Amino acid sequence: MSISKYLAVLAALVGCVPPFAPPSHETLAEDLETKTVALVEEPNELDGLLASLFGGPAPKPHVFCSGEWVSKIDILTANHCVRDQEPGDIVLYAMKGDITIGSDQQAVFHLRHARVEFRDAAHDLAMLLVGRAPPEHGIAVVAPGEPRVGQGAYSMSNPLGQTFSWSSGEVADIRYEDSGEGPQWYVQATTPISPGSSGSGLYDAWGRLIGVADWYVRGGENLNFFVHPDYVRAFLTSAAAPHAAP
Repeated sequence: MSISKYLAVLAALVGCVPPFAPPSHETLAEDLETKTVALVEEPNELDGLLASLFGGPAPKPHVFCSGEWVSKIDILTANHCVRDQEPGDIVLYAMKGDITIGSDQQAVFHLRHARVEFRDAAHDLAMLLVGRAPPEHGIAVVAPGEPRVGQGAYSMSNPLGQTFSWSSGEVADIRYEDSGEGPQWYVQATTPISPGSSGSGLYDAWGRLIGVADWYVRGGENLNFFVHPDYVRAFLTSAAAPHAAP
């Protein structure tokens, strides 16, 4: 092989693969915790009234979706998580350090405020803008290129309200599917997701975004679908400019 061809191959490899070994799963999980948020609903007044009238326990905040930081003040999530909100409406969220365990062994949330800023309903993406930057946190960056079948795929999300839960699997395929909003490309992965995981990031072994949790097939095994990173990359570039770049 000539020197020029060798250098071209080497440059291609360097451009596709980070020049360091991936971290351990323990280290990766810690990193994803700093990039992830839980979207939370407070109990409504009627729930509180019924609890007081009938002597039931006071209702607790409900974790309904997930998201990830894509800048110091921007949270990326799934559009269907905030489909009932208008631009400018407030959404409550919590970070890992905002959740403690009370004396009754129940989660206690310190809730923060964001507002709905941008949407891409066609690709089920939405951006939340935080008015005041919270304490230091990680920032998710989209991986270059397309995910490869068989590569590791990891997530940190809030399935069924189980906050900041790690899950792992592999990319199963890149598929052109119609989930009801028209056909588009998805990353199919065996990485488990459940209600509450929507909007969470799917990451490669280096903690780079390769998808956003969107939907799964009920009654199937590991048929989980994530918004393709090409759509995520375009959304961050166009809809969230000028402040979405990390």
